[in-house]
Amino acid sequence: MNTPIAYRAFVSAPEDLLLQNTDLWDGLSGGVPFRQTTWLRAWWNQYGKDQATCFITVVDQEDRVCGILPLCRLGRRGWTLIAAGHACSDHVSILSREDDQDGVAEALARFLVDHATDSELGWNRLAFDGVVAGDPGMRKLSQHLTDLQSVCRIQTRMSVWFKACEKDWAAHLERSSRRTRNRLRMMVDQFDKPDSTFAVRFADDEKSVKESLDVLIRLHQSHWQAKGESGSYATAGMVEMIHEAAIDALHRGTLFLPRLVQLDPATSAETILATQLHFIGDDQRLYCFSTGVNYDYSDLSPGTMLNNYLLYHAHEHGYAGIDFMRGDEAYKARLKAQPNPVLLIELFPPTLSGKMACTLYDNVLSLKQKVRQRRGTSVVATPTIEEAFAEHYRQHLPRTGFTVSDSDPEGDIGIIDLQTICPQWMQAANEAQLESTADDREELDDDSGPVILPITMPLTDSSFNNIGN
Repeated sequence: MNTPIAYRAFVSAPEDLLLQNTDLWDGLSGGVPFRQTTWLRAWWNQYGKDQATCFITVVDQEDRVCGILPLCRLGRRGWTLIAAGHACSDHVSILSREDDQDGVAEALARFLVDHATDSELGWNRLAFDGVVAGDPGMRKLSQHLTDLQSVCRIQTRMSVWFKACEKDWAAHLERSSRRTRNRLRMMVDQFDKPDSTFAVRFADDEKSVKESLDVLIRLHQSHWQAKGESGSYATAGMVEMIHEAAIDALHRGTLFLPRLVQLDPATSAETILATQLHFIGDDQRLYCFSTGVNYDYSDLSPGTMLNNYLLYHAHEHGYAGIDFMRGDEAYKARLKAQPNPVLLIELFPPTLSGKMACTLYDNVLSLKQKVRQRRGTSVVATPTIEEAFAEHYRQHLPRTGFTVSDSDPEGDIGIIDLQTICPQWMQAANEAQLESTADDREELDDDSGPVILPITMPLTDSSFNNIGN
């Protein structure tokens, strides 16, 4: 009979973990780039140094680190995960190996509730943005907190989209319609021609990384600002952060930064038509964090051209697939990527201030939902814990739990001795009206099947009383 492992939690200094123990931290990340030190250190250097933090560390009876929950202040009495919010980090979760998740989540929940009224560590609200439906670690943390009389509220308004690779490119073509097969074969042939005027380049040194990122940021900002939006790179801090993360990923071999160019036959000059920034996960999933399209060449559909080429490249080079991250743009559905809802999870402790914060949350949400209903717009989906973390969502999550055994048979990576340092709310929208954009004019294939988009659940009188129960 196995003896249950005893876990305990306490607060560590960020420099003891994030800044000094790369192997430890990344070994608990599940192989997801947005939980790893490349991304989080870049965020820390721009935003984290001046923030109040609470890095809750969980150890076992041998004082080995088994889990981390890195938090920073949200308002006066809230906590949120570092690099969430404006950094648009997706797939956020607790840091823990799969075998330890339940014990780690329970220890984290007990620590949080025990310190809810603490003068320094206290809280009346936890906000976890960027959680992907089905994530087992966040489900366990949410469940253990509710078991301790905390209240959980969940919202979702968009999805991440994952396009898995088939066993090879031929299998991918076989699953496509005849029209699509012909078009994709022509695309590959076009790139392979010696006299082709199109090419895809990959940034492979610091100079080309900087140049590609500068173009991507310019194209991205131009597009969104033309729509009246500020864009992801509106602040100097975000620009610096993305450059730092990309350079570090380059040196680690986890950067994937392609650009589609058009060549001038007379001068061989190259014009960048589209570019994308990806980070490579430990399971060889490509995470597409950001894109830029030169809409002066929209007649060439450069975004579509680059997406199709990258799917070909991913198959040819053994990648697991492409995660297009958050946002329900129509092209993701047209590529037949699979959606998983992105969750905003908010938890309130069983304290007076927590109950007051929860009441305020419910009242504000109720008002917003009624306004949306009167305007005829979709209300925000509010799934329960069981719906948000249903088992069927897990099939499209990143593969985790293999990094330690594959790269370190002794199982020591990521373990350091401290002494040394819903179906009801996801429906097939076959009749969905897809908004056309300058780079998204391609019609659906005649036999490609319906486009599947997540839609929000209908508003009922009980919606506001049953959120997160």
